[in-house]
Amino acid sequence: MLLDDEIDLLATLPSPISAPPGGLEEVSGTMEPSAPATVLEGWISEAEFSALIGVTSRRVRDLVRDGVLHKTTRNRRLGFVLPDQVQAYCKHLRERAVAQGQTDDLKIERVRKERAAAEKIELQNAALRGEMVSVNAVKQEWGGIIRDVRAGMLAVSARVGAVLPTLTPHDISVIDHEIRSALEGMADDC
Repeated sequence: MLLDDEIDLLATLPSPISAPPGGLEEVSGTMEPSAPATVLEGWISEAEFSALIGVTSRRVRDLVRDGVLHKTTRNRRLGFVLPDQVQAYCKHLRERAVAQGQTDDLKIERVRKERAAAEKIELQNAALRGEMVSVNAVKQEWGGIIRDVRAGMLAVSARVGAVLPTLTPHDISVIDHEIRSALEGMADDC
């Protein structure tokens, strides 16, 4: 509860918060300001500032130590000027949010890099265990198989002509032509 002298003193101080036309209001039979006197003055203590921004007093001291906030002295007490220090704290939070977004991108890149490294090691281990073959070895093996199949298919018309003597040379060339067409069609599909 404020004394009449304190009320008179508050009324003479400049305030960023405008008082109601009647000055101080009567609340529950007592005369009290609508906000703490220090808030009306634009200056609050460390405890009030920590309550205002929703952090501990220890965190406020850390922010002062880190140069984010700046204390000022009023009536031989340290505190914070409003709204300057609230704006400084908000700026700090915005900068931290931007930095956090960049940090998240770096974390994502690190995770991607670690996964790629792990996959590389898994592939190397599978190769050492003999569970993998090289692409060139597979190409050489399949190339040999395809050449053998092609040679065998091209020899069909000559073998059929030898087995069936009643076929005319024209019949054998038609069979040969159809086999070659089939082989070319499969080569085009690949």
